Amino acid sequence: MILEPALQAVMKFIGNPHDTWVAGDLNQKRLVQKLVFRRPVVIDPAQAIGTADLSLPFKMLKEFSDQKTQLVEAAGIEPASVSTLPLVLHV
Repeated sequence: MILEPALQAVMKFIGNPHDTWVAGDLNQKRLVQKLVFRRPVVIDPAQAIGTADLSLPFKMLKEFSDQKTQLVEAAGIEPASVSTLPLVLHV
C-alpha cells in the first residue's frame, strides 16, 4: 500500500515526538513544535510558565492517558500492604 510508510512515520512521530526533536535539525524541531502545539510556544519572563495548548492528536492522547490512569485507585483494588523494606529505600 502506498500510504503505509507515511502512516508508519506519522504513528512513530505521534508515539514519541521527543525522538524527532532530539535527532532533528532546526527545521525538524520547528516542524515538531508546529505539529505538537496549536500556537507557537511563547515564553514571557513576566508571567508564570503554563501548559501550552496541544494540537488535537496530542490533546486526545492526553485525555486517553488521563482516563486510563484513573481506572484503579492509587492503593489498588486490594488494601495497601505494608512494605518490609527499610525506610531509606522509600523514595
